[in-house]
Amino acid sequence: MPRQLKADSAPLLSILFMTGFTDTEHMAAAFSAGSADYVTKPIRPVDSGGDVAIAAAGVGE
Repeated sequence: MPRQLKADSAPLLSILFMTGFTDTEHMAAAFSAGSADYVTKPIRPVDSGGDVAIAAAGVGE
């Protein structure tokens, strides 16, 4: 689904994955599909706030 969203809306959309999966295979697949970031649970606001701001700043580039 991320690939289709990026194809239909790119470059207007930043995709962030928030998941409980912490293995490198899932992370690599997410980035390969076009993810701007990959955040694992438990989500800590200190870690994710900057990531979201950076991804939002890249929208429309």
